[in-house]
Amino acid sequence: MSFQPDKKDWSVPASPKALWKHQHTLPRLPVPDLGQTLVRYLQSVRPLVTDEQFARTVKAVSDFAVSGQGEELQRRLKKRAEEKQHTSWLVEWWNQIAYLTDRGPVVFYVSYFFGFKPFPSSLLREPPIGGGTANAQCNVAAAIVEHALNFKQMLQDETCSPDFVGKSAQCMAVYPLLFNACRIPTLPSDVVATYNPHTHSHILVARRGRFFRLEVLDAAGRRLSPQALAHQLKRVIEEADRQGPAGCGIGALTSWGRDEWARARRLLAARGGANEEALEAIQSASLVVCLDHDAGPDVSTRARQYWHGDGTNRFYDKTLQWIVLPDGRAGFLGEHAISDGGPCLRVNQYILQSIFKKPSLSSSSSPSSFPPLHFRHYIPPPFPFSSHHPLPHLDLASSLRRAERREGRGAERVGGERGSAVCLRLPSKIHDKAGLKK
Repeated sequence: MSFQPDKKDWSVPASPKALWKHQHTLPRLPVPDLGQTLVRYLQSVRPLVTDEQFARTVKAVSDFAVSGQGEELQRRLKKRAEEKQHTSWLVEWWNQIAYLTDRGPVVFYVSYFFGFKPFPSSLLREPPIGGGTANAQCNVAAAIVEHALNFKQMLQDETCSPDFVGKSAQCMAVYPLLFNACRIPTLPSDVVATYNPHTHSHILVARRGRFFRLEVLDAAGRRLSPQALAHQLKRVIEEADRQGPAGCGIGALTSWGRDEWARARRLLAARGGANEEALEAIQSASLVVCLDHDAGPDVSTRARQYWHGDGTNRFYDKTLQWIVLPDGRAGFLGEHAISDGGPCLRVNQYILQSIFKKPSLSSSSSPSSFPPLHFRHYIPPPFPFSSHHPLPHLDLASSLRRAERREGRGAERVGGERGSAVCLRLPSKIHDKAGLKK
């Protein structure tokens, strides 16, 4: 496997490129005073403990403050901050503790999603080049991929403008890590692999639990037109539907607990050959497009499809994953390690605004006919599991219903007037297991 579980280098060198234009002006994260840290700790603990427990906690904090340990740890923390002049002293610890060391399933607990408003009918009904019946699902998926790859190209060229909150520039270090990225289950902590975007130009297409590697560049290195992408996506649908559902394929394993998935992945990779090649292709893909075969009749059902689907037609470890339904409705599913909602929201807003500005696949450079196009089909790899390592039985929908009954659910509309997205956010404390039963 080509990924290396090294620590991410979050430092950004000085650069005149637009992406990093304001990076050198950003304020550095300060190291709080030790006394202030201890007071804030006690304030945060107080509502959670009894009077007797709090009294013991106050004594422990007081003993720590005068023991010399606090001063030594504070000295080390300040030294760490001085050594990281071009980044944050906290970011590596934050990603590890908040995400990568968490051994619970990512879906429900960590993953987040957006649901898009309906696309213009002109895009849904646009017939393919050469005539024939329009395919709303393929048209929308092709348009999303086209503009997502445009955004990826801006990041590669470093021409993407920086983010602002009010008049304050924001750090852009996470943006180059969005595409061609995948969380990898390992013990005792996961890693996030990022692949060279110049040498990994393919995308991953999921249909009925089967995954297809789709190259978006032709033999001359030119990007396929949106019409050509739609043509290829239609071929994927036809091939996947011909073969039928994959059953409990590899996508289901990514909804497992991280330790269980790490052990299962180790067994898969140990078989080598097709398994290793398939895992590498999935992990290194620029992005994932999930072409679901069921359409959600209402907003609640669609929200569940965007968030988790049937548990098999997803690869929950991928950072960027778009879901397109047969009627052209679509949404986005994000894996939270390293990537935050803000950057992914911007990517989606760019895609939606571009589509609504020109809701068509046509372009002046599009060919009137297509050369032979090829995709690589990856049947889910064989699972060398014994009776001691059974595959998970997925019951995601019923688990979600249990969680909703106990915790409730909220919704918030985000984005502008055109190309807005609906983001459903669940309360952070959902204690049900993610429907994984042996």
